[in-house]
Amino acid sequence: MQNGQFGLDKLSFWLGFLAASLLWFLVYRFRRFWPEILNYVRVQVKSFKQRRLAGVESQLLQGIFRRAQAYHLALSLFPLDQIIVEPYLLAPPPQAPSDDLINIRKYYPQAISYLPDAPEFAAHAMATRLSLIEALQYSGKIAIIGGPGTGKSTALAYLTTLIARRDASSGFLKTYFPLFVHIADIHTSSGYEENPALELIKAVQFQSPISAIPQSNQFIRKCLDAENAILLLDGLDELGAAEFENACKYLSALLKQHPNLRLITTATHHQGSSLLAFDIEPLAISGWNRQEAKNFTRKWLSSWNENIARQGSDQGFQPIDDLIISSWLNDRTIFHTPCEWTFKVWAACAGNLEGISANDAINAHVKRKLSDADLDALTRIANEMIDQQSAVIAYSQIERHLSAPTGSTQGESLVTRWIEDGFLQNHVDDRLSFTSSWLCGYFSSRVDESPTEQPPDKLDWSIVEAKTQFSLSQQRQAWLSAYLEPVNQPLSPKHLTASRWLKNCPQINENKKLIMRSLVQQIQREDWPIMVRMEMLANLATSNDPSILTLFRHWLSSESAHLRHLAVLALGVCQDVNSIETIAACLNDPVSEVRISACYALSILDSIEAQDILKDTLQQGDELIKHAVAETLAMQGTPGHDLLKEAATSDDLLVRRAAVYGLSLIHESWVTRLLERIAIEDSQWVVRNAAGQALESMVAPNPYSPKIYQPPAETAWLIEFAARAGRGVSKQESPVPLLKQVIHSGSLSEQINALWFIIKFPNPDLLTEAMNLLHDSNPDLRETAYYILWQMQPLN
Repeated sequence: MQNGQFGLDKLSFWLGFLAASLLWFLVYRFRRFWPEILNYVRVQVKSFKQRRLAGVESQLLQGIFRRAQAYHLALSLFPLDQIIVEPYLLAPPPQAPSDDLINIRKYYPQAISYLPDAPEFAAHAMATRLSLIEALQYSGKIAIIGGPGTGKSTALAYLTTLIARRDASSGFLKTYFPLFVHIADIHTSSGYEENPALELIKAVQFQSPISAIPQSNQFIRKCLDAENAILLLDGLDELGAAEFENACKYLSALLKQHPNLRLITTATHHQGSSLLAFDIEPLAISGWNRQEAKNFTRKWLSSWNENIARQGSDQGFQPIDDLIISSWLNDRTIFHTPCEWTFKVWAACAGNLEGISANDAINAHVKRKLSDADLDALTRIANEMIDQQSAVIAYSQIERHLSAPTGSTQGESLVTRWIEDGFLQNHVDDRLSFTSSWLCGYFSSRVDESPTEQPPDKLDWSIVEAKTQFSLSQQRQAWLSAYLEPVNQPLSPKHLTASRWLKNCPQINENKKLIMRSLVQQIQREDWPIMVRMEMLANLATSNDPSILTLFRHWLSSESAHLRHLAVLALGVCQDVNSIETIAACLNDPVSEVRISACYALSILDSIEAQDILKDTLQQGDELIKHAVAETLAMQGTPGHDLLKEAATSDDLLVRRAAVYGLSLIHESWVTRLLERIAIEDSQWVVRNAAGQALESMVAPNPYSPKIYQPPAETAWLIEFAARAGRGVSKQESPVPLLKQVIHSGSLSEQINALWFIIKFPNPDLLTEAMNLLHDSNPDLRETAYYILWQMQPLN
């Protein structure tokens, strides 16, 4: 046995020896191929990981896309794609590359100021706008600024949709991964300090498919590390002061960990200045113009007939006459936010709209969707959130407000129905919030409160501001008189805030009368900056009060050129076709700003008579008015473009040159071909030269896009100015004295560029300089100063 065992071990040894020798022979023999073999193995392993992550990416994108498509008030009816109107931002004043080209629209700043607090008026007045893609292309971090219900969250959902489906219109963002989250899904109070990205990942996972969660951590970290992600952060605008402070601390930690992370978020008028510390540029959201409101109505009615009437025909739903409904909703000029339009068109389709106001629309929606018990419960929930100064509430707290006993399935089903109907939305840790601070304010206002002489606390919180708007429409507010007492603040935050409340007040309402009287007094103050007065007038004009037209007509005969300037614009935006002759008479006003405003007012009017007047003025007006008319026609769309093409063939040299200027503002391929032909074939050198300059301006970078900040010591124009002044620009020394000198004695472009530095160096002396420039005679300079001050402090 021992000998046999010894022989077997010896055989195993030699067999092993021979196998090892053969292996090492093969390794040595094919040694030159081993790098290729190892590389092949590495490639296969990497490919396997990429395929696995690609699957995770696809699942995450599908989940994000589905969430974005349901991220709007009518989620129970349609996906977002069926009813969306592309959102825009109001373009900031242009930064000035040279004195020759400050603003490509030369006459608009003389007629209309930057109007961040009057987005509906700005949209109707043909304000320069930026798409979300354009804004993010130059500034990697922006905040969409607007009041409750202005469409900020929907704008984020729209952009998320484009990126998630890799839409060509998403431009350079097509290759980015969208991290679409709500701030309430991120723990911002504590615990994130060492790894803030982890909280962001958990928030993304909360809304992700379960199958994608195990690998999502690695994938999202890879996107963040590769700077291939964009954070679309909703909900900052809903937060109270303490919650917003925590959110800012979290953002500071996250951006310190990932400084190049692209970001787009939402904020209110009061919060924008706080975000500047993180290089997040506040940009005001635009309202809808008349055509966009019509497009929304048409899309909604078409989707209603397709999705609701046809599919519900067995339940008695009948198709609606979209032409009649659309005409009834859009034929008269009325101003609404996207939120208000949503409820109004919805109520019109459902057949229970009792009036034309926004309050009528939301009341109809609530009656249609909620029982009295539901309404009472949501009212208590909204007011508890205000008492707690929180935009979210735990489900356990909601249970106390439900009629069903705690722990019953009826309470859970109620909350589920409210979520499905678009009133509430889910967040981490069994917490909920209203889908809009506008809705939360509406429900919270439905409580009778004792009259008080003191204004509501925390009016800078969007929920309280929304509650105040609705409360003013319901009962006399004793505190309003003291709140509207005349002040000597040139930016008048209280009166600007009050001007936004007008639209909610019924026609016969003591609060409305009080606010209107106060606004009229402030608008007539000649010692106040024209930009502030125009913002007040804009909100007065868009208050949907037809009686206000009488005041505007009266102001047309005022001795004050400023009042005539403001009144003629307001009549145009309000589509007062009965005043066309009076507006046309303002084309002969001795003050150029009034004449230019009349051009814009006529161009805004949806009237053949107004169009004919513009056509005649382009042929017969003086050179300034010819150019102003050409500018307005360029912004008008197809009718105006046709007039410019016709004017480009006129026998009059000045008309052709004005047409060339107008055409240069239209960025379409046919314009380029037309200008190229004019630059070669026109009989007059001055027109050929104008066409050549127009072609150059059309390929230049967009002057309205936000620009990336450069330190003073690396800014060429500032170094040149300092050299002329016999000094240098040091990295160690404060640039404030030099910037102050530029504002006093620099060229126009240097003054404008110096104002932009105030955002980075908010010195009191520089802010005072900006305040002084609000009364400057140059419209570009005073508009830039106003924009900087709007960014730097909560005006409202």
